[in-house]
This record gives sequence, structure tokens and C-alpha cells, in this order.
Amino acid sequence: MPGVLSAPALWQLATSAVFFLSLNPPQKPKRTPLPAEFPRTLIHREPDNIHCACGCALKRIGEDVSEKLDYTPGVFTVERHVRDKWVCDDCETLIQAPVPAQVIDKGIPTAGLLAHVMIAKFADHLPLYRQESIFGRAGLANRQPMPSAVFHHSFSR
Repeated sequence: MPGVLSAPALWQLATSAVFFLSLNPPQKPKRTPLPAEFPRTLIHREPDNIHCACGCALKRIGEDVSEKLDYTPGVFTVERHVRDKWVCDDCETLIQAPVPAQVIDKGIPTAGLLAHVMIAKFADHLPLYRQESIFGRAGLANRQPMPSAVFHHSFSR
């Protein structure tokens, strides 16, 4: 029958696809970093207790860092959240401070930036495309248009 593969041909096709995917894993899209010239505020989060339940002292093995874009009138700032990872050598328990609550899950804007975009749009009648040009002059030109993304993420739920 034309178009039907035999079992050995199908097996060879499947193994070659698995081999190809193991050599070339799919790439996760990366966000462009926030501009380095913006002032940064370091917010360091530690777990409440750095002793394990078994009584051993925990050892620091790394940290998770996330950056959020904030706006105070006239100035963009970056909040840099650092959460240390601690592990117990004996019972292999990993402890880390919880992720702080966010207005938009896995999003960059803080509540201050969201408030600014909404006030500018609805109270000051400043369209989103004009806010995007203002943000571009402030150094956010090569990112996804921030005000429209913030607006659509806020009202898409």
C-alpha cells in the first residue's frame, strides 16, 4: 500500500526523531533584559528558618533572581528580587522563601507601573501608542510595547 510505512521503517523514523530532539532541545524564548541604566532596588528574601527539621544547619546552594519594572512619577526603577536556596546535607531538604504575590503572574510590571498606565489611559486620556513612545524615549524602546501588553494582560482574565 502506498503511503504506509513498515514496522522497521517506522521504528527507524521514531528513533531518528528522538535522537534529533535530544541533540537539539527546543529553545525557550528569552526576554530582553531591562536596561542597565535604570536604578535598581535590591529586595533580598530569606526563609524564616535556616535550620532543617532534622536539626542540621542548612547550606546555601544558589539563588533565584527576578526583576520587576516599577514607575514612580518621572523615573523608571527596577526591583531586583533575590531568593536564596538552602539545602540540608543530611536529609537533602531544599528550603526557599516563597515567591511574593504579583499583580500579573510571571510578569515584569509592578503595581505602580500598572497604576500609571491605567491612570494615563483613563484619567488623562493618553492613548496606549503615545505611552509606548514615552516609554521608548525612557529607554524601553527595544521591548514589547509595554503599555499595550500591560493593558491586555490586565483585562484578558
